[in-house]
Amino acid sequence: MLPNSREGLHRHHIIPRHMGGEDDPINIVFLTPEEHAEEHRKLWESNGNQEDYIAYRSLLGLMGKEEATNLSIINSNKTRVVSEETRRKIGERSRGRQSKLGYNTSDETKKKIRETLNQSLIKNDIHKDRRIHYKIVLPSGKSVMTENLKHFCDCNPDAPAYGSMRQQLHRGRNKWTTGQYKGFEVYNLIN
Repeated sequence: MLPNSREGLHRHHIIPRHMGGEDDPINIVFLTPEEHAEEHRKLWESNGNQEDYIAYRSLLGLMGKEEATNLSIINSNKTRVVSEETRRKIGERSRGRQSKLGYNTSDETKKKIRETLNQSLIKNDIHKDRRIHYKIVLPSGKSVMTENLKHFCDCNPDAPAYGSMRQQLHRGRNKWTTGQYKGFEVYNLIN
């Protein structure tokens, strides 16, 4: 087993765990905190994984531990899939329980809730194929992909404000040609 650090150095997974990397010694290198942050910045710019962006910002001290943890949880829940087996188990555990307000839910109400949930799941499956992705080209020429434009703007100090970016897209403009964000571009990509 490798130690967690060597005299102030950080353990860095060459292939990050969120991309399937393991704790195998051949997948671990020891880096200074600055080098560690730089490696996560490179991974974020090349792959666009929010996990790397969060690691990069927190390693540089630009994001507190609580904020990094919250963003990591939010990010992991975006791709979370609950199996039918899990849904069945949750349903079995809650059957016959009283609500927090002290009343039992009737079978008719439960049936209506199930139908509504099924309809929303069908609707979500249809709209998943039409989810909007954004390709963002930074003034440096590097491009980044994101599904959440607001989150990108909030977390990236080099990006224009979310409202400004939405206005540009609404007006049919995707390039900044003057001012502070000259060279910045954003494109709607529908999958």
